[in-house]
Amino acid sequence: MPDAKRLLAVFIFLVIAFGRASLSALAIELSDCDSRSDKKSCLEEVERYYTQQIESYRAKANTLSNQIAQFDAQIYLAQVKIESTQEQIALL
Repeated sequence: MPDAKRLLAVFIFLVIAFGRASLSALAIELSDCDSRSDKKSCLEEVERYYTQQIESYRAKANTLSNQIAQFDAQIYLAQVKIESTQEQIALL
């Protein structure tokens, strides 16, 4: 029976790790906007992307892995909004 628990723990870990890896592998990064001349529009694009990701994960949030992916996307979206606000302040 302990082997079954260990196997289940490994399976859960792999599901969570794969969920996080798939989010970061497909993600549009804030650092992508640093090298672009149209940083404001890039930040808006990143914000739209993560808003869509959150909605997608929210629709699938019946699993722990999807809930974690949703939280990761929400955290990243908050970072994007902070960066966008800082960029607007810098332009003033």
